[in-house]
Amino acid sequence: MGHRKELSPPATDDTVPDAVRSALADEEKGDLAKARLRLGSYLAHDPDHAVARTLLVRLCRAAGDPAAAGRWGYLTDDATDAERDAFDAQFGGDRERVHRELNDSTRVSRPSVASQTRISRLPVRTAKETDSQRPSAESSRWPDRLFGLGCLLCLLWSVVLMLLGSWQVAQYVLH
Repeated sequence: MGHRKELSPPATDDTVPDAVRSALADEEKGDLAKARLRLGSYLAHDPDHAVARTLLVRLCRAAGDPAAAGRWGYLTDDATDAERDAFDAQFGGDRERVHRELNDSTRVSRPSVASQTRISRLPVRTAKETDSQRPSAESSRWPDRLFGLGCLLCLLWSVVLMLLGSWQVAQYVLH
């Protein structure tokens, strides 16, 4: 926690966003999930805020989530190689998918040269490779068909029970 002093903003500093202050307070209370959520939301609006990004990487580490630490520190070199590898592994090392995820969630105006080099080294999957990893349309239809058949049988059983119940009530009323 020696890093803690470096990341703690002064209480009177107006340049530190409220989200960062609140996240630090949440961390002090032990609510890492809430602190991570605050910082992730804040970084969606201000992705270049270095203190918020570094703090989020640290919180992800503390929560035992190396892939998330790799995600948030990937472009700024805040993450370790193991954390970036864990993030890459989520996407099977596919450069296009990693790049798309980084652009969607962690965009920064000036990614580091080292991070750009790491992304360029990832293999690019061809459309054929990507399609071969997906289940075929024919094999994925069977569970849907079985589910539909089960629903139809339940509906049919319910109608039969309703008709039998109605017949019993009619017999009782008429006799």
